[in-house]
Amino acid sequence: NREVSPKPFRRIPFKEAMLKYGTDKPDLRNPLEIIDISNVFTDSDFKPFRGVCVRGIKVDDIGDKSNSWFNELVDYASSIGMPGIGYFKVEEGMKFNGPIDKFLTDEMRKSLIDAANLKVGDVIFFIADKNPYKFASLIRTELGRKLELIDTDRFAFCFVTDFPMYEYDEDLEQYVFTHNPFSMPQGGMDS
Repeated sequence: NREVSPKPFRRIPFKEAMLKYGTDKPDLRNPLEIIDISNVFTDSDFKPFRGVCVRGIKVDDIGDKSNSWFNELVDYASSIGMPGIGYFKVEEGMKFNGPIDKFLTDEMRKSLIDAANLKVGDVIFFIADKNPYKFASLIRTELGRKLELIDTDRFAFCFVTDFPMYEYDEDLEQYVFTHNPFSMPQGGMDS
């Protein structure tokens, strides 16, 4: 028997859905959210993060997971076409443990701590791409699955509003029609 969440229907604007969940069909049973941290890396010496969108997914209290657990996630990222996935663990004294740390300034570390509300024991994963939504969504879902965070005994529905009429397709190098045929485009209809 599955229960319906106390607020079974939520309305989420398209832009918010894409930023927080990476998709216009978010699974709200997964409590993990994606955050935009591109501004932290604007002047970074880390070339893979320079000039692209950088998204982060913070997971509380998993810093004690084994290296093999993290390697499985890195392998998963490769299997979906990502060139890799960066992450670091937050250790005592708010020190970062991970290969990306050597590219961070103290100011960048402070900005990340504030932006992600990091604390000791947390891990933050990085997704960097010109269009990071797909990869961020897939990593969010995989983290939810691996950590058993998705409550499969309940339903949680949402309506995505303000769906755009067109979006720019990087592969085709042109705008393509993307509007959901079951909802009205933002701006309404003239009579």
